[in-house]
Amino acid sequence: MKSIILNILTYFAGKILKSKKPEIVAITGSAGKTTVKEAIYSTLKSSRQWKDKVFSNYGNLNTEFGIPLSIAIIRVKPPNKLTWFFILIYYVIKSTLILFGLIKYPRILILEMAADKPDDIKYLTNYIHPIIAIITNIGPAHLEKFIKIDAVIDEKAQIIKHLSPNGIAILNKQSDYYHELSQYLPNDAKLILIDYPVEESYIGFTRLVGKYFRLNLSQIDSVLNKYSPPKGRLEIIKKNGLTIIDSSYNSNPLSLQVVLAKGRSLKISQRPERYIGIIGDMKELGENADKYHLDFKEILKKDFDILISVGEKSKLFEADYHFEKVQDAIPFVLKQVQKNDMLLIKGSHSVHLEKIVQKLIK
Repeated sequence: MKSIILNILTYFAGKILKSKKPEIVAITGSAGKTTVKEAIYSTLKSSRQWKDKVFSNYGNLNTEFGIPLSIAIIRVKPPNKLTWFFILIYYVIKSTLILFGLIKYPRILILEMAADKPDDIKYLTNYIHPIIAIITNIGPAHLEKFIKIDAVIDEKAQIIKHLSPNGIAILNKQSDYYHELSQYLPNDAKLILIDYPVEESYIGFTRLVGKYFRLNLSQIDSVLNKYSPPKGRLEIIKKNGLTIIDSSYNSNPLSLQVVLAKGRSLKISQRPERYIGIIGDMKELGENADKYHLDFKEILKKDFDILISVGEKSKLFEADYHFEKVQDAIPFVLKQVQKNDMLLIKGSHSVHLEKIVQKLIK
């Protein structure tokens, strides 16, 4: 059944792209791709020339099943088994209306592409050929499926390999493996490098994409100065006398490095009474999961005044306080925090550290 649904989705998505020929900005990476996507979309959407001519993935519809929905300019929550039938009917009807020119179609598509397993992006690039390809960074993520980092590089690089003629690849000089990624560049394509700390790379990527679409730098920066990352992705929240760095949406070794760097710089500017880390497991790291957690043990102890860990593998951090489940951690955290504390909250989605954030800002 899944293969039938996928074939229908892919068929119509390919037809729409072939017929309408939008300019596609494709974004992937091991961390920060949603932040980059939303920053670029917000910037283009805020301009007069592109306000009604740009569309991006809704939420996390960034897989081989979700991206065709975005190509058909559909905004829905990820379908489940009960809703797929109705969504598919809607998708077919809307795709047909688009193909017959009865629905106005955007000139620009901003598409975030996830790679949870081998061939995810390779499958998408059979029919998606971006004019601009952005790879935010490469790091250990989903290694249960990919096994080796070389496989992650090869998968992410497919968006560069399958650029449109005379396309542009944008990479960050301060990210690991940017040289390896550049080897996938087609002969007629152009490579542009930005040079930004990983946690601020969305600024560089957005500036370049904005300039490509003829926005001036003051237009771009006026949006970026007000931009806040999506919920749970390095979001800075000030509530109830606390400063919270909410990065609870997901975690892997690279994204943890990024958020720790952000926390260090924010600590300097905020000068909190105490800096508390609530750090959960990093999932899907395969046979080296223990090693990746142990690599952070000394770093975390050095960064935080109080370190709280949540989950199974996070026990290896040897935190000041450890809880197997988030439900057990919540009452302790609520009792522990004081006015003028700064908290960094980071863990894989299945640890559900967002529940702690919700309680703190209630």
